[in-house]
Amino acid sequence: MAAPGSGGFDWSIWAAWAQMLVALLALAFTISESRRSRRERRIERLAADSQRREERDEADRDRRLRARPNLFGTWMLDEDEDNAEFIVKNEGLGPATIVSYEATFGGATYKALDAVNLETICRDLDIVCQSKGHYPALASGTSIAPGETARLLSMHIVKRTDKSPPLAAIPGMFDFHISYVSIYGDLIEDVTGKNS
Repeated sequence: MAAPGSGGFDWSIWAAWAQMLVALLALAFTISESRRSRRERRIERLAADSQRREERDEADRDRRLRARPNLFGTWMLDEDEDNAEFIVKNEGLGPATIVSYEATFGGATYKALDAVNLETICRDLDIVCQSKGHYPALASGTSIAPGETARLLSMHIVKRTDKSPPLAAIPGMFDFHISYVSIYGDLIEDVTGKNS
C-alpha cells in the first residue's frame, strides 16, 4: 500500500513484518538452545553423580574386603605328650564376631565342648582324657581379633585301650561349623575339621 498521495508502494510495513519475523525466529532459536543446553547439563550432572556413586561403591567394597575376617582352623597334635588341640586363628584383617559354633563328632552335635561333652567324646574314643582347662564356649557375640587364636578343643590323653584310635586319626572324626560376621555385617560360614 502506498501512502496517500505518494503514488508508490510502502515498504515500511513489510520491513516491520520482516523484522518481527526475524525477532520471533531468534527467540525460538534461543529457547531451543537454552533447553538443549539445560538437557546437556542435566545429563552431565547425572553422569557425574553416577561416577561418584560408582567410586563410592568401589571404595566401600575395598574397605569391606580389607576388613574381612578369615578364620582358619588347624589341629595341633603332639604325639610325645599325647595331646590333641583344635585351634582357630583369625588370619583376616578385620575382627570376626561369632554368630554360632557347633562341633560334630560321631553323629552328635555339640554347641560347646565343655567337660561333660569332652568326657562323652573320650569315652566313645575308648580313651581317658585329662582336660587342659580349655572349654571355650564361642558364644554368639564373641569376637576374635585379627591375629588372635581361640582354642576350641584341647585334650590330653592319659590312658588308651587297644580299641583307641591313634592320635593322628582323631582330627578326621570331628567337624567344626562356625558362622561369623565382619564389622560390616557380612555373614561368613565355615565348615572345617576333617580336612584341616
